[in-house]
Amino acid sequence: MPATQTIIDVDLQNLLTAIYTQNYLIDQTYINQSGNSNFLVYSAKLECTQGNKPTYLKLEEKTDTHTNQKYIGHGVTINGLPQANRSDAKPGVNIDEFGDCELLRYEDVLDQQIIRAAAVAGNMSVCAYVRNLEDQWQYFDEYDLVLVGEEYSISKKSALFCSPTQISAYQGNATGEIRAVDSGQMNLYTLLQNYRYDYNNNHLQPSITKSGSNALTTFTQPMIDEYLYLYEIYYPDRVRAFNHFARKEINGQFSAEVKIFQFMTYMLVEDKYTKKITEIMSKKRSFYLEVNNHSSQNTVAPVTVGGVTTNVITAKGEPSNFNSAANRLTMTDIVVQSGYSIPYHVFFHELGHAVDYYITSKKKFYSEIFVCELQEKLPSLSANAINMIVYSFTTIKAKKTIQDWATSDVENLLYRVGADEVNTSVDPVVTALSSGDKLSILTVVINDYFLRGDGMYTITTVTDAATLSIYNGIVAKASVELQNQHNIANIAGDIYQGTTGNQIGTGHSFDYWYYDTNDNEVVKGTKKVGDRKNEISKEAFAGFFEYKVMGVSYGITPARKTLPNTIAALEALMKEMMG
Repeated sequence: MPATQTIIDVDLQNLLTAIYTQNYLIDQTYINQSGNSNFLVYSAKLECTQGNKPTYLKLEEKTDTHTNQKYIGHGVTINGLPQANRSDAKPGVNIDEFGDCELLRYEDVLDQQIIRAAAVAGNMSVCAYVRNLEDQWQYFDEYDLVLVGEEYSISKKSALFCSPTQISAYQGNATGEIRAVDSGQMNLYTLLQNYRYDYNNNHLQPSITKSGSNALTTFTQPMIDEYLYLYEIYYPDRVRAFNHFARKEINGQFSAEVKIFQFMTYMLVEDKYTKKITEIMSKKRSFYLEVNNHSSQNTVAPVTVGGVTTNVITAKGEPSNFNSAANRLTMTDIVVQSGYSIPYHVFFHELGHAVDYYITSKKKFYSEIFVCELQEKLPSLSANAINMIVYSFTTIKAKKTIQDWATSDVENLLYRVGADEVNTSVDPVVTALSSGDKLSILTVVINDYFLRGDGMYTITTVTDAATLSIYNGIVAKASVELQNQHNIANIAGDIYQGTTGNQIGTGHSFDYWYYDTNDNEVVKGTKKVGDRKNEISKEAFAGFFEYKVMGVSYGITPARKTLPNTIAALEALMKEMMG
């Protein structure tokens, strides 16, 4: 589920963030995975039967004599937080004050005034002035006993008693009983969820809709550092997995950028996405990250030789990519990508390819073999008696791959838009046609040009004015339907480009989708120009994955109208992958 915000009081938040601000090292010799939710940890919420406000359990700060590193804990943690034991009973060190003290009611009015005045003079609460805690917590359930350091654990069933020495009357009965109302085990998780909610809702989403904004400039570097520090405590296995994946770059030239990739991976809109990504990083030990600042675009720069200046073109380098054979994810154009409204979003596109490939052991992209059953529209065109072309469809249940669902969706849009184009065209060469001729030309334009891999080339040989008018009209109308929201390139543009051979949509180059004249297979004669390379399924999934895990609805929502079954199939695939 997406992160939700839980109100945390200031004292608790300060106590948790102190782990970072005080640079505490938490002793994690042993992780308690018993599942017992009663055990108390650092930040457990405490109440006293005689106090009027709660406080939170702290653990004593210690210093390693060899390294001078400050640390807290007894060697056992639960959910990243140090587990407490019976000795954590020191006033002011482990347990702060509980405000006023109801035991004053046993004193006469004058003594109450004297005690309150003394507390004020000492700049402390009544509780802090009169309290007298026992040396250790008492336990009442042997099943909650485990050894934590040199003492036994404490739980929500344990109690710590206070017998204030300054309160003389009814001395035998004047006792406060301190117990935990919350073990504290989920406090760090809650804080991390709040950070994730804040980043996604108050920084990332506004940066998409506000021109010139960037989520990583409003969510400041100190906030990023604090989140990473606390996340590492709660999810040490995930951190180890990511660090291993980034092992070649984590201390290199682009270490700052790698930290941002790491931060954004931990901040994904739902935790299940981060979990799946880091599971794959952990299991596929040969998978690694490579970062460079090579431009993926041609660059032009003036060069002066012998007093003569000429522009020198530097050919573009390799774009960001996932190489399944090398088990490598490469990020390029780092400086350029840092300035996007969604910085480095390409990282998650390429991670989508990696998840797609590693999710099975078949050394194949799962999206290429995944089949989904949906209701398919079978489009048809017909001419009526008033010189109009009618678009209609019948519906059947069908099982198709993502690529085949994309072709079906594109075909339906072309039929619908094509009928609208010939019916509304004001071009004289089109209006002069009979309904039969309109139907004939429209059918050729859709099937022989838009839905053929070499259509981009063959259309250039057409001289018939009516054919060209209808063709260009369809391109214009389809492009309107593919328009983006807030300058976020929705996935329909890329899929339409791949399906129509770069005639509609934007995204990859023609030779990414289809074999072109320079491909070795074409040169050898084993393939023809325009033969499909079958990249649509995995590109559709990578694009969908990128926007889905980051919570960027503007990359998916517009595509639901132009690729309805493709999006439905991608959602089914994503659900299956995430488990």
